[in-house]
Amino acid sequence: MTLDVVTLLIIAIAIELIGALFLFLFLCSARGSIDPRSKRSVLIWAISHVLVGTALFALALRGIAPIWLSMILGNAILLLGADLRRVALSVFWGRKSYWQFSAVPGLVWVALCLTTPVTTNYTGVLVYIHTSLTLIWIATSIVSFACNDDRLRTGNWLAVNIFAAALIHSYVVVTALAPQILALQPYVGLNSAGGYLAAMAVTLLATVVLVFAMVMEREKHRYQQLAHTDPLTGLANRRSFMEQNEGWLQKNNGTGFAVIMVDLDHFKTVNDIHGHATGDRVLQIAANTLRAHAPRGAIIGRMGGEEFAIFLPGCTVKDAWAFTETIRERFPAEVERLETARIQATLSAGYHHDMAGDCTLSNALRQADRALYDAKNSGRNRVYYSRRVQAATPAVSKVPLSNKALSPAILRPDA
Repeated sequence: MTLDVVTLLIIAIAIELIGALFLFLFLCSARGSIDPRSKRSVLIWAISHVLVGTALFALALRGIAPIWLSMILGNAILLLGADLRRVALSVFWGRKSYWQFSAVPGLVWVALCLTTPVTTNYTGVLVYIHTSLTLIWIATSIVSFACNDDRLRTGNWLAVNIFAAALIHSYVVVTALAPQILALQPYVGLNSAGGYLAAMAVTLLATVVLVFAMVMEREKHRYQQLAHTDPLTGLANRRSFMEQNEGWLQKNNGTGFAVIMVDLDHFKTVNDIHGHATGDRVLQIAANTLRAHAPRGAIIGRMGGEEFAIFLPGCTVKDAWAFTETIRERFPAEVERLETARIQATLSAGYHHDMAGDCTLSNALRQADRALYDAKNSGRNRVYYSRRVQAATPAVSKVPLSNKALSPAILRPDA
């Protein structure tokens, strides 16, 4: 069956409007289950499909409807709807959308129609409209490629599809200019509106499918991340902490590492006196302090309640002590900045250093937990390291403590 231009145009209109309908239905059915950025992006995509479908319908009325409606307004809406897809992708990736510029190509087109006889020059119409669409699709493709921080495969495929649309529109420009420019004539083999519409219908359908797939892939990644992340602090949860570090230990046999257990002192009192909201804020401050001072490659997890664990790959005993003492000193200072309540909060820590292959993660955590227990029993606001490390590396106890008279930190408990 041969599809004529009218049939192909109807197919393109149907793809746009049905795509918009499905996107609106998707928004209604998944209102509370997708993140706000995806929600706003899908809404803009749906509006874009409505505008482009409406514009194509207006263009299909050429020769029936007045020229101001079919050509002037139709093309202006087409350019606006097309650039809204760049805006939708920018919102999806959390980038500044510069939505104010979406109306510029359409307004320039209207201004040209009002000040010049461009509507009587069919070549001029093709060149302006399709050059604008080419630039819009290239910009949209770049946004999809460059801003894909989540490394979604569907995002990359969408960028490829949009770039293919840009090539199609650029070919229309070349076809329109070929009769006037001799050098372009060898590159023109298809001079068919039907071929253009067929190619565009394919890319439009692919766009609708890929937008759905991209949102679903993002949601899948989000739920996977939630399953491995503590929602209050954004740190790895216990399961994720264990999985990541066990993987490192298996791959780095013979390399030094340290495990640090941290517990906030008298945290129950903070909750009882100042309330759970303030307690949650103190937990977040503790997490931020650990993140801010952790060396590169460190893995931090919230093990439950007010207890945290830090895994330091490829470090020495001195490195582990220096980091632990830093967070012990910094945490009270950060908590004092709280504007809602005056809290004097401290933390205690215990750490264990070993070599990958000589000690399992579970055993290292037990050793660090025992050191933490010693620190708590010795008065809190202290840093202890495991007795196994004391016996193996007694020279570490000679590391000087800055301002020792004021610091309650202890490198090891007294024998």
